[in-house]
Amino acid sequence: MLHLADGIEDSGPVWTSWAFIMERICSLISSCVTSRLHPDGTLNQRIKREAQLSAIVLKYDLYDELDLSRPGDDPAEQLSRSEQAYDEYPESILRSPRVKDFRPDDLIRRHLGVYFVNIYGQKKCKWQHILPYLPESMTRWGKVRRRHRGDKIRGAIAMNPEKNWDSSFIRFELEVDIYAHQTKKKPVFGRKVYYAQLQYLLVVEFTTRVNTENVKIPEPETHVLAYVKPCKMGNKDATVELASFKDGPTGFETPQFIDLNSIDCVVGRVLRDKKWYIIDRSRGVAQTMFIQDGDRELEE
Repeated sequence: MLHLADGIEDSGPVWTSWAFIMERICSLISSCVTSRLHPDGTLNQRIKREAQLSAIVLKYDLYDELDLSRPGDDPAEQLSRSEQAYDEYPESILRSPRVKDFRPDDLIRRHLGVYFVNIYGQKKCKWQHILPYLPESMTRWGKVRRRHRGDKIRGAIAMNPEKNWDSSFIRFELEVDIYAHQTKKKPVFGRKVYYAQLQYLLVVEFTTRVNTENVKIPEPETHVLAYVKPCKMGNKDATVELASFKDGPTGFETPQFIDLNSIDCVVGRVLRDKKWYIIDRSRGVAQTMFIQDGDRELEE
């Protein structure tokens, strides 16, 4: 990087002399050479056809019709052997480390029961009624990335403090009943912002239909859940005000499961006076959308 100052002094602003365009052309023409015996001929044919195609596009305004690029052409959109995507979560790609046969302990199964009561539970359903229908083993993932070169989120179980930046803290939003503590009041739902540390991701697959007095699973479904430790911040939004939580275990609430689609983005944090201050630059960019579907709220 030391040569940049001399280069600017000799040639002016960097953009006046950069070589990115020429490097792109060199990359293009080098891939055109398909014959070792006649490299010049194959190169000439490719350049001629590229020029002809460009002339047709410009003359007849066929930019969309002759656009040969595809979403799959972007290497970032291709899945590696250690990644997997689910149709129900088209914008997210789960990444290793992966445990195929993860068997949750009793505490984790209880947290799963609490989560699924709100989805499959009937009026008198309790979290204990959900437990018999949970699969014995599930798939656990340590990381996730968003498509279209979006955020890469690393769960706490996949963190190595000596090698990795801490990208485990996230912003997520939920629709909650603001009068939940007043059981006699009619529910009024409002959006709340939360910040949390992602622990890992869990794929829960319900393979059979269930229709009982307490539990109703209308059809087989796959859920990708994020196990998070919410920060004790009083639901403050760090995009509009200072939001902090205490350093250490006392700065977190009880862990819980949320749907993967509820996660907005990765956030940063800065330690000052034994408090972590959240750095959230997502305002106007990331937002969870809530769509009414029947009698329950679906998060997308």
